Amino acid sequence: MAVIKRNNTLVIFFRPFNDGKQISLAVKDCKTKAHARAVEIEIINALQTNTFHHLSPVARKSIIILYKNRKWVLPSELMPKTVQEPDHELTLSDAFFYFVKSEKFQTARYQERYKCCMESLEKYFKPDFPMKKIWVPEIRAYRMWRLQQGVKPATVNREKGTLSVVFQVLLDHRLIESNPCRLVPNLSERDGQRQAYIGFADIKKIISQCPDWYGDIISLAYYTGMRRKEIVDLHWRGVNLERRIVTLHGAETKEGKFKKIPLHKNTLNIFERWGEVRGMSNDYVFMMNGRKLSVESCKKPWTRALERLNFPRPRPVFHDIRHTWTVNARISKIDHEIRQAILGHAERTKPVSERYGIIQEEELVEAIDKLVIPNYSTQILVSGC
Repeated sequence: MAVIKRNNTLVIFFRPFNDGKQISLAVKDCKTKAHARAVEIEIINALQTNTFHHLSPVARKSIIILYKNRKWVLPSELMPKTVQEPDHELTLSDAFFYFVKSEKFQTARYQERYKCCMESLEKYFKPDFPMKKIWVPEIRAYRMWRLQQGVKPATVNREKGTLSVVFQVLLDHRLIESNPCRLVPNLSERDGQRQAYIGFADIKKIISQCPDWYGDIISLAYYTGMRRKEIVDLHWRGVNLERRIVTLHGAETKEGKFKKIPLHKNTLNIFERWGEVRGMSNDYVFMMNGRKLSVESCKKPWTRALERLNFPRPRPVFHDIRHTWTVNARISKIDHEIRQAILGHAERTKPVSERYGIIQEEELVEAIDKLVIPNYSTQILVSGC
């Protein structure tokens, strides 16, 4: 296998079959040799396995040219797709309908994120905006509009990613011919990176400006390091107050992994209070007026509390509580492996050979009892600010 340059065009040489015959192919859409090698690997795998649905646009185009040049019979997967003409002009609202009904959305662990992104997209483009009119200039204009609103690049990238998934669903239904989001690179997120620590004094001030029920959410996050969604979706079946352990299954965590979280002594009264009003028809811990709390309902109290306190900018966000717990756990000399296990990061950092050890519940509880709250002040460091 080799890549050479001929007349400003990259040409790949490879032997995909057992007969040992070398094939050459010009890949005109590749600008670097690294990209050409990646396309070469895609083409070899496709030819050897006779599967073509996974090919990138450049590899797909190149392999079609290869088949035509060699006068081979084009596989059905490489045949041009016929686009179905809808009864009326396809609008953004129609696209969202197809997306919400799709397997991609139905099996998503964080559907709320998709919904938030769709709301932002709908505010800009409007529900009746024709999908065929959304192309590269419109996507770039949308990004600029969001950045001017003070939204972080990471959020804008997530919204563009949602739009891309919507386009992909439409492609699957053969309602459109291409996905313009693939032609728009993501924004750099370096200018939004932050390091944050929320001092306990400020945590108490924020709690004082929140409803009692939301103060419990903040306190539980502060002493356990749990994510907001993990807390909001918490079931009583996963809570064992006697052993002081919360058990979360893969479907209930961002990592998609089973994990156990020890309960600090200062959180037990939270569960006792909510247990007194526990409903018989629902297993969720946090219920208001017979209904489960939503992630959206848990955003406004935090923002309003910071506004009332006239908190200086850059302001802390709820997720900074999780970073604060990490710092406090380190200061408390809690074992690194146990810290990672509680946060759910253990599988990321441990090599395969070390992923079979089980941390006992007693170890987790013993570790959380070591947690101390230092008298540190709040620090919010954001690159670019």
